Amino acid sequence: SAFVSFGEELDHSLMLGYAQTFMEKLVAKLQATQHRGVREEAITSIAVIAGVIEKDFSRYYDSIMPMLKQFILHAKGEKEGRLRGKAF
Repeated sequence: SAFVSFGEELDHSLMLGYAQTFMEKLVAKLQATQHRGVREEAITSIAVIAGVIEKDFSRYYDSIMPMLKQFILHAKGEKEGRLRGKAF
């Protein structure tokens, strides 16, 4: 996705300045939609943020991990394998 390509090129300090807003939007999207593709892209975007800000992602860990665990537990269908994989 465009965000993945863009986000991976940002330096730590720049991404850190926007991480809170991005995370709020992505978590809201994850909570509001049942669309598998949208969820996959949101999780991928969260992973990009985590990869760029590294140890500073710890502030989001406690709020995001329970949601990702729920995706893993409830995504049992054959078509949901990719969603499960991204949630790991």
